Amino acid sequence: MKLRALGTGHAFSRWPLIPPCWLIQTHKSFVLINCPPSAGARLELLGVPLDKIGMIIPLGQNVAQIGGLEEFGHIFKNSHSKPYLAAPSQLLAKISGRYDNREGFQLKAVQKVGFKEEHLTETLTFLDNFSGSYGFRLEDAKVFCSGNAEVNEDWIFQHMDCDILLHEDRPEL
Repeated sequence: MKLRALGTGHAFSRWPLIPPCWLIQTHKSFVLINCPPSAGARLELLGVPLDKIGMIIPLGQNVAQIGGLEEFGHIFKNSHSKPYLAAPSQLLAKISGRYDNREGFQLKAVQKVGFKEEHLTETLTFLDNFSGSYGFRLEDAKVFCSGNAEVNEDWIFQHMDCDILLHEDRPEL
């Protein structure tokens, strides 16, 4: 399994206007975490065919997190194998209420998502960051992402046993 940053949103990065999003690549599929408007173009630059995305995991409902869903929904609208749009039920309901092209996805309300490789099983757990969006934790890889939230030292301290801490530091879009 490979976790790749597609955009950091940080003012000091090479492309500061690319909102935070990540790609999880397994031997069988690609999973996109957050789907900003630039996600499709970034994936194409990496040589990842858009029709090979098996799941999209939004962490919130702002443009930086779901602005690219319209493009992906259009790509998969008439496809037999539609990717999952997976998120906690409250977030999925909010996104579904704002989004017109739901028929391009299989909606899946979840608190955890599992990834299986030949020698590895990984679990992504959604973490409510109390800001209307979510963070995530990759349990075995010990990766924690706060998501789009104000930094709360007490909350982050709970996850300090992780080897990698990510925080969405991005300009408002």
